[in-house]
Amino acid sequence: MNPGLPNLWSQNETESTWKWGTAIVFIAASLTLYYISANKVLLLAVFPEWPESLDIPHQAVMLVSLVSFLIFQVLHYYDGKNACIRGLRGRLKVERPDRGDYVPSAISRVSMQAALGAAAVGAINTLAVKDCPARFALGMLGLATMLAMVSILCYAHASRWTDTSSDKSLPGKKPRIRKDLLDKATALDQFSWYALTTGLIWSIALVSPAVAILANGGLGLLLWGYYFEFVSINDRDATQALPDCAAPTAPSPNPPAEVTPAAPLDKEAG
Repeated sequence: MNPGLPNLWSQNETESTWKWGTAIVFIAASLTLYYISANKVLLLAVFPEWPESLDIPHQAVMLVSLVSFLIFQVLHYYDGKNACIRGLRGRLKVERPDRGDYVPSAISRVSMQAALGAAAVGAINTLAVKDCPARFALGMLGLATMLAMVSILCYAHASRWTDTSSDKSLPGKKPRIRKDLLDKATALDQFSWYALTTGLIWSIALVSPAVAILANGGLGLLLWGYYFEFVSINDRDATQALPDCAAPTAPSPNPPAEVTPAAPLDKEAG
């Protein structure tokens, strides 16, 4: 292993801990809920009035989706606060990419998300039995479609507020308006993506809850690989711009005393 990269395809110990810790927690949660689904271990018994169609395997699918969402939200939160984790959100904050170049591709992608969500809603509404799991899937896919549509509006209108536009009546305000719309678009886009993937996992559960849990595990590992950077042992350039991730040194118990400059001599004295 490259002596400069000793932390298993990571550039520092913090990144390695979060990267592989997230994978271990996610896999453990997925396998636990798969076991619960396969063996019909009593689950969510504190709610005695569950509909009959929402049996233990389908409850496990609901929980695995919720656990996956919470794991990635915790990762997003701490990644945005600690540059040493070096996940996608942290790297985007540090390197400040050109958000303007992102807008056209984002509109295309979110449009595909909205179309996929609408198509899935139509298919489930036509083919599936209208039981509780089907209603959950329909609701989540419908939510994903609506969030995606509003996100497209925000992305599209953000493109109008640029520094090079001909309207000079709002000096200094256009970058602020653009940033506000892009922030809203990004948030709606993110939650639309999670709602869409959750709705699709629940759609698979209409056929087989066990397959849905395995599909959720596969999707989570793909997103994990997308979120983190895996450094090649031959990539020495990647180590040049690392943040200072060393532990801060403790302050000295006896700080040096301030040196007071001597007063100027009075030339007229004597």
